[in-house]
Amino acid sequence: MSAGLTVLLTNVWLDQRGGTEAVIRDIALGLLRRGHRPIVYSPHLGEPAEEIRRRGVAVVADLAQVGEAPDVIHGQHFIQTAEAILHFPRTPAIQMCHAWLYWQEAPARFPQIHRYVAVTRPCATGWSMRRASPPSRWK
Repeated sequence: MSAGLTVLLTNVWLDQRGGTEAVIRDIALGLLRRGHRPIVYSPHLGEPAEEIRRRGVAVVADLAQVGEAPDVIHGQHFIQTAEAILHFPRTPAIQMCHAWLYWQEAPARFPQIHRYVAVTRPCATGWSMRRASPPSRWK
C-alpha cells in the first residue's frame, strides 16, 4: 500500500461551527481514513480545530509549521488559498466554492489551480459570469 498523499486543506476560520468548517472536518477525516495525510490550515482556530486535531489530523495557524510541501492544496476561501499557493508555489491546487455572493469565496487566480469545484451550479455560473475564472476550469 502506498503512503498516500499529503493534502493541505485551507479554510478562512475554524473558531466557530459552520458549514465550511464541517466540510473541512469531513474531508480531512475522510482523507485520513483512506491513508492520506491531511493538514488543515486556518489563521483562526478554536473548538472545531481542536475537534479535528483530537481525531488525528494536523491543524496549523501558520503555514511555516508545515515541514514540507504538500502533494496537493485543497483550497477554500480566497485569501487562505492564495496564502497556501504563495507559500508552496510548486504545489498543484484545486479550489472549492460554496457561494458566489461573498468575496471570500472568489476564485484565486493562480496557474497552480487546476480546477475550481463548485458545490452547486449557481456557484460556478455566478463566478464565471463575473469573469472570475474561465468556465472550462469549473467542475
